[in-house]
Amino acid sequence: MICLFFYLVCYYVLKRLPIILVINLIPLIGLLAQSVENLKVKLDGREIVVYFDLVSPNSNGFYSIDLFSSNDNYNMPLKIVSGDVGMEIAPGNEKRITWRAKDEIGGYKGKISIEIRARFYIPFVKVQSPVTNQMLRRGKVSSLEWTEGTATDELRLELYKDNQRLQTISTTPNTGLYRWSVPGNIKAGKNYQIRLSDSKNQEDAVFTGEFRIGQKIPMGLKIGVGVLVGAAVYFLIPKDPTTEPTLENIPNPPPVPGN
Repeated sequence: MICLFFYLVCYYVLKRLPIILVINLIPLIGLLAQSVENLKVKLDGREIVVYFDLVSPNSNGFYSIDLFSSNDNYNMPLKIVSGDVGMEIAPGNEKRITWRAKDEIGGYKGKISIEIRARFYIPFVKVQSPVTNQMLRRGKVSSLEWTEGTATDELRLELYKDNQRLQTISTTPNTGLYRWSVPGNIKAGKNYQIRLSDSKNQEDAVFTGEFRIGQKIPMGLKIGVGVLVGAAVYFLIPKDPTTEPTLENIPNPPPVPGN
């Protein structure tokens, strides 16, 4: 695993006044000449914004970037983040990560260290479905499919929306297929994703494309559609002239007037 670690340290006080800090970059490990440069931090109200350039000799490669803080001894990646963070981040200048610090760690005041971890991105599995913009229905079973990739015993499946974790779906064997019964209490909407990670190494992870979750089709609407389809079929079926009622095939027909 190829990793780059960089620290930035600032005196962090959550105030409304924006402050621009230029932080000294301290590379702990650097391989293959990748580097994070021109690192700056802006403290702005409820948010901390990190600016940086991700420099790499491999312009076609991608990186997995996570942000950590000393608040939990750099144990877990920060969750309420957006921007150039997560999987498949391309090298380039003017990268930006926004951390909604106050929403994640409350009214913390004092010194805090923030750590950027950049790893060369090699997906340990490749997701095949659901794909971007696919519609999943509440109360229905949908297939999550992936290629097995790097050998691992179990995968952890987690549901995300707008880059925020909502819940753990399951821990499942790495067979390439999981049938997910979409809960009926999930809010209909878009920008949902499923995170697949190695249950023993949470840094090995991939995301599905952003899909949509829709409401279950009401039974009454299904019946109504069925009735309409049935009526259409009835009117489209040609009539059999031998079954048309005539005086000859009606039993005991009434007398013809005037006879």
